[in-house]
Amino acid sequence: MTPPQDNPLARLNATVSSERVCQDSRVREQRESLDFVVTEVLLSSGDSDIYHILPFIKRVLKQFQLYSYYEERDIFLESYARAVKNIEAGGVIDKIPAWFRTTSYNVIRELKKDENRQQLLINRLSNRGRMIEESSHKIPESVIESNVQSLSQAFKALDSKNSIILELRIIKGLSWREIGNQLVDRGEEVDNNQKNLEQRLRQRGKRAIERLRKKYFSYTTGNLD
Repeated sequence: MTPPQDNPLARLNATVSSERVCQDSRVREQRESLDFVVTEVLLSSGDSDIYHILPFIKRVLKQFQLYSYYEERDIFLESYARAVKNIEAGGVIDKIPAWFRTTSYNVIRELKKDENRQQLLINRLSNRGRMIEESSHKIPESVIESNVQSLSQAFKALDSKNSIILELRIIKGLSWREIGNQLVDRGEEVDNNQKNLEQRLRQRGKRAIERLRKKYFSYTTGNLD
Protein backbone atom coordinates (compact mmCIF):
# COMPACT_ATOMS: atom_id res chain seq x y z
CA MET A 1 0.00 0.00 0.00
CA THR A 2 1.28 3.45 -0.92
CA PRO A 3 2.12 5.49 2.19
CA PRO A 4 -0.23 8.51 2.61
CA GLN A 5 2.61 10.97 2.15
CA ASP A 6 3.48 9.39 -1.21
CA ASN A 7 -0.10 9.20 -2.42
CA PRO A 8 -0.57 11.75 -5.26
CA LEU A 9 -4.33 11.95 -4.64
CA ALA A 10 -3.77 12.69 -0.95
CA ARG A 11 -1.27 15.42 -1.81
CA LEU A 12 -3.73 16.90 -4.33
CA ASN A 13 -6.55 16.87 -1.79
CA ALA A 14 -4.30 18.51 0.77
CA THR A 15 -3.34 21.21 -1.73
CA VAL A 16 -6.97 21.83 -2.72
CA SER A 17 -8.01 22.00 0.93
CA SER A 18 -5.24 24.48 1.65
CA GLU A 19 -6.26 26.65 -1.33
CA ARG A 20 -9.90 26.51 -0.24
CA VAL A 21 -8.98 27.66 3.26
CA CYS A 22 -6.97 30.55 1.79
CA GLN A 23 -9.82 31.46 -0.56
CA ASP A 24 -12.40 31.31 2.25
CA SER A 25 -10.16 33.48 4.40
CA ARG A 26 -9.72 36.00 1.57
CA VAL A 27 -13.48 36.11 0.95
CA ARG A 28 -14.13 36.62 4.65
CA GLU A 29 -11.61 39.46 4.85
CA GLN A 30 -13.07 41.09 1.75
CA ARG A 31 -16.59 40.85 3.13
CA GLU A 32 -15.52 42.33 6.46
CA SER A 33 -13.85 45.27 4.71
CA LEU A 34 -16.85 45.71 2.43
CA ASP A 35 -19.37 45.59 5.28
CA PHE A 36 -17.33 48.09 7.27
CA VAL A 37 -17.50 50.62 4.43
CA VAL A 38 -21.20 49.94 3.85
CA THR A 39 -22.01 50.45 7.54
CA GLU A 40 -20.05 53.70 7.65
CA VAL A 41 -21.85 55.02 4.59
CA LEU A 42 -25.37 53.95 5.53
CA LEU A 43 -25.09 55.33 9.05
CA SER A 44 -23.90 58.68 7.75
CA SER A 45 -25.81 61.50 6.21
CA GLY A 46 -24.79 62.66 2.78
CA ASP A 47 -22.71 65.47 4.26
CA SER A 48 -20.94 63.27 6.82
CA ASP A 49 -20.06 60.48 4.38
CA ILE A 50 -16.31 60.13 4.97
CA TYR A 51 -15.90 58.30 1.67
CA HIS A 52 -17.99 60.86 -0.26
CA ILE A 53 -19.85 58.05 -1.98
CA LEU A 54 -23.42 59.25 -1.45
CA PRO A 55 -22.68 62.84 -2.57
CA PHE A 56 -20.97 61.39 -5.65
CA ILE A 57 -24.02 59.25 -6.45
CA LYS A 58 -26.29 62.27 -5.98
CA ARG A 59 -24.24 64.31 -8.46
CA VAL A 60 -24.29 61.55 -11.05
CA LEU A 61 -28.04 61.02 -10.64
CA LYS A 62 -28.54 64.73 -11.31
CA GLN A 63 -26.13 64.56 -14.23
CA PHE A 64 -28.23 61.83 -15.84
CA GLN A 65 -31.49 63.56 -14.83
CA LEU A 66 -32.58 60.64 -12.67
CA TYR A 67 -32.43 62.22 -9.23
CA SER A 68 -36.20 62.70 -9.04
CA TYR A 69 -36.70 58.95 -9.52
CA TYR A 70 -33.91 57.27 -7.55
CA GLU A 71 -32.31 57.92 -4.19
CA GLU A 72 -28.60 57.70 -3.42
CA ARG A 73 -29.01 54.73 -1.10
CA ASP A 74 -30.94 52.76 -3.76
CA ILE A 75 -27.96 52.98 -6.09
CA PHE A 76 -25.51 52.32 -3.26
CA LEU A 77 -27.31 49.14 -2.19
CA GLU A 78 -27.41 47.86 -5.78
CA SER A 79 -23.65 48.42 -5.97
CA TYR A 80 -23.25 46.61 -2.66
CA ALA A 81 -25.15 43.59 -4.03
CA ARG A 82 -22.80 43.52 -7.02
CA ALA A 83 -19.78 43.77 -4.72
CA VAL A 84 -20.95 40.76 -2.70
CA LYS A 85 -21.53 38.77 -5.88
CA ASN A 86 -18.07 39.69 -7.15
CA ILE A 87 -16.35 38.70 -3.90
CA GLU A 88 -18.26 35.42 -3.58
CA ALA A 89 -17.18 34.58 -7.13
CA GLY A 90 -13.54 34.96 -6.09
CA GLY A 91 -12.99 38.54 -7.17
CA VAL A 92 -10.81 40.95 -5.22
CA ILE A 93 -11.73 44.59 -4.58
CA ASP A 94 -8.59 46.50 -3.61
CA LYS A 95 -10.03 49.98 -3.06
CA ILE A 96 -13.61 49.55 -1.95
CA PRO A 97 -14.70 53.25 -1.88
CA ALA A 98 -13.30 53.81 -5.37
CA TRP A 99 -14.96 50.59 -6.54
CA PHE A 100 -18.30 51.84 -5.19
CA ARG A 101 -18.00 55.11 -7.09
CA THR A 102 -17.19 53.35 -10.35
CA THR A 103 -19.90 50.73 -9.96
CA SER A 104 -22.50 53.27 -8.87
CA TYR A 105 -21.74 55.32 -11.97
CA ASN A 106 -22.22 52.22 -14.13
CA VAL A 107 -25.49 51.36 -12.38
CA ILE A 108 -26.84 54.86 -13.04
CA ARG A 109 -25.69 54.74 -16.65
CA GLU A 110 -27.52 51.41 -17.10
CA LEU A 111 -30.68 52.90 -15.60
CA LYS A 112 -30.45 55.82 -18.01
CA LYS A 113 -30.06 53.46 -20.97
CA ASP A 114 -33.13 51.54 -19.83
CA GLU A 115 -35.00 54.83 -19.48
CA ASN A 116 -34.01 55.86 -23.01
CA ARG A 117 -35.04 52.48 -24.46
CA GLN A 118 -38.36 52.67 -22.63
CA GLN A 119 -39.01 56.21 -23.84
CA LEU A 120 -38.08 55.23 -27.40
CA LEU A 121 -40.58 52.38 -27.34
CA ILE A 122 -43.24 54.67 -25.89
CA ASN A 123 -42.59 57.20 -28.65
CA ARG A 124 -42.80 54.49 -31.29
CA LEU A 125 -46.10 53.22 -29.93
CA SER A 126 -47.44 56.76 -29.54
CA ASN A 127 -46.50 57.65 -33.12
CA ARG A 128 -47.63 54.35 -34.58
CA GLY A 129 -50.96 55.69 -35.84
CA ARG A 130 -49.33 58.69 -37.51
CA MET A 131 -46.64 56.55 -39.10
CA ILE A 132 -49.21 54.13 -40.43
CA GLU A 133 -51.28 56.98 -41.85
CA GLU A 134 -48.30 58.61 -43.55
CA SER A 135 -47.07 55.36 -45.09
CA SER A 136 -50.45 53.81 -45.88
CA HIS A 137 -49.95 54.42 -49.60
CA LYS A 138 -46.88 52.17 -49.50
CA ILE A 139 -48.19 49.36 -47.27
CA PRO A 140 -51.05 47.07 -48.30
CA GLU A 141 -54.20 47.80 -46.28
CA SER A 142 -54.41 44.16 -45.22
CA VAL A 143 -50.97 44.36 -43.60
CA ILE A 144 -51.85 47.56 -41.76
CA GLU A 145 -55.11 46.10 -40.52
CA SER A 146 -53.37 42.92 -39.39
CA ASN A 147 -50.71 44.84 -37.41
CA VAL A 148 -53.27 47.12 -35.79
CA GLN A 149 -55.36 44.10 -34.85
CA SER A 150 -52.31 42.35 -33.36
CA LEU A 151 -51.44 45.45 -31.32
CA SER A 152 -55.03 45.70 -30.11
CA GLN A 153 -55.08 42.02 -29.13
CA ALA A 154 -51.79 42.40 -27.30
CA PHE A 155 -53.10 45.40 -25.37
CA LYS A 156 -56.33 43.58 -24.42
CA ALA A 157 -54.30 40.56 -23.25
CA LEU A 158 -52.58 42.63 -20.57
CA ASP A 159 -53.99 42.56 -17.07
CA SER A 160 -55.97 45.60 -15.96
CA LYS A 161 -53.16 47.19 -13.92
CA ASN A 162 -50.70 47.09 -16.82
CA SER A 163 -53.24 48.28 -19.38
CA ILE A 164 -54.26 51.23 -17.16
CA ILE A 165 -50.66 52.36 -16.78
CA LEU A 166 -50.00 52.13 -20.52
CA GLU A 167 -53.24 53.91 -21.34
CA LEU A 168 -52.40 56.79 -19.01
CA ARG A 169 -48.77 56.95 -20.13
CA ILE A 170 -49.00 56.32 -23.88
CA ILE A 171 -52.50 57.27 -24.95
CA LYS A 172 -53.12 60.18 -22.58
CA GLY A 173 -49.46 61.17 -22.38
CA LEU A 174 -49.42 61.76 -18.61
CA SER A 175 -46.22 62.08 -16.61
CA TRP A 176 -45.39 59.49 -13.97
CA ARG A 177 -46.30 62.01 -11.28
CA GLU A 178 -49.71 62.60 -12.88
CA ILE A 179 -50.26 58.84 -13.26
CA GLY A 180 -49.42 58.37 -9.59
CA ASN A 181 -51.88 61.10 -8.59
CA GLN A 182 -54.67 59.49 -10.63
CA LEU A 183 -54.02 56.01 -9.21
CA VAL A 184 -53.93 57.42 -5.67
CA ASP A 185 -57.25 59.18 -6.30
CA ARG A 186 -58.72 55.88 -7.50
CA GLY A 187 -57.45 54.12 -4.38
CA GLU A 188 -55.20 51.82 -6.43
CA GLU A 189 -51.97 53.25 -4.98
CA VAL A 190 -50.92 54.72 -1.65
CA ASP A 191 -48.79 57.85 -1.78
CA ASN A 192 -46.49 57.30 1.20
CA ASN A 193 -43.59 58.81 -0.69
CA GLN A 194 -43.91 60.61 -4.03
CA LYS A 195 -40.44 59.62 -5.27
CA ASN A 196 -40.91 55.98 -4.34
CA LEU A 197 -44.36 55.93 -5.97
CA GLU A 198 -43.02 57.37 -9.23
CA GLN A 199 -40.10 54.95 -9.24
CA ARG A 200 -42.44 52.03 -8.62
CA LEU A 201 -44.74 53.11 -11.43
CA ARG A 202 -41.83 53.57 -13.83
CA GLN A 203 -40.70 50.01 -13.13
CA ARG A 204 -44.25 48.72 -13.61
CA GLY A 205 -44.52 50.71 -16.83
CA LYS A 206 -41.25 49.24 -18.07
CA ARG A 207 -42.46 45.71 -17.38
CA ALA A 208 -45.86 46.45 -18.94
CA ILE A 209 -44.28 47.71 -22.17
CA GLU A 210 -42.07 44.64 -22.34
CA ARG A 211 -45.11 42.38 -21.91
CA LEU A 212 -46.97 44.35 -24.59
CA ARG A 213 -44.02 44.00 -26.97
CA LYS A 214 -43.78 40.24 -26.43
CA LYS A 215 -47.51 39.72 -26.86
CA TYR A 216 -47.56 41.88 -29.99
CA PHE A 217 -44.78 39.90 -31.65
CA SER A 218 -46.35 36.62 -30.57
CA TYR A 219 -49.53 37.62 -32.44
CA THR A 220 -47.68 38.89 -35.53
CA THR A 221 -45.48 35.81 -35.79
CA GLY A 222 -48.16 33.31 -34.80
CA ASN A 223 -46.00 31.99 -31.96
CA LEU A 224 -48.50 32.07 -29.10
CA ASP A 225 -46.57 29.86 -26.67
